[in-house]
Amino acid sequence: MHSDTGIHIHRISRLLKAEFERRVQGSRLTLTQWRTLGVLLREDAPTQRALADHLEIAPMTISDQIDRLEAMGCVQRENDPDDARAKRVRLLPEGRALALGMRPVVESVYAQALAGLDDDDIAALDRMLQTIIDNLTAAATPDGPGDMTDTLTR
Repeated sequence: MHSDTGIHIHRISRLLKAEFERRVQGSRLTLTQWRTLGVLLREDAPTQRALADHLEIAPMTISDQIDRLEAMGCVQRENDPDDARAKRVRLLPEGRALALGMRPVVESVYAQALAGLDDDDIAALDRMLQTIIDNLTAAATPDGPGDMTDTLTR
């Protein structure tokens, strides 16, 4: 079976990223910094590692981004009480204000992307995309369906 679904998903991701970059151009933050603030707005004081994993970026990259956000007074690193090696990242009022100010831009980009789809279409799309995410997550989990760990290590 041949389908362009994968190509479409990749293209949508690339186009969304380009549109967000275009809209934040000229602001004092990079797209990665905006995304970092967005995660911190939704999650209370994650570890740097969890933040890097969530954003799908390298730990060194998130460390550099946090350095910059910390210098701007947007975030603060704190020791993790449960792990002396880990640092937690807390959103400060300045960062919260910036992240909340970005919400209309985010909503506008998604409204543009989803124009022409009604609520039922969007709900169905969300369900289908979550199924794809679940399928790929299960495939990447050791002993999950389609686990290729043994094949790759032979």
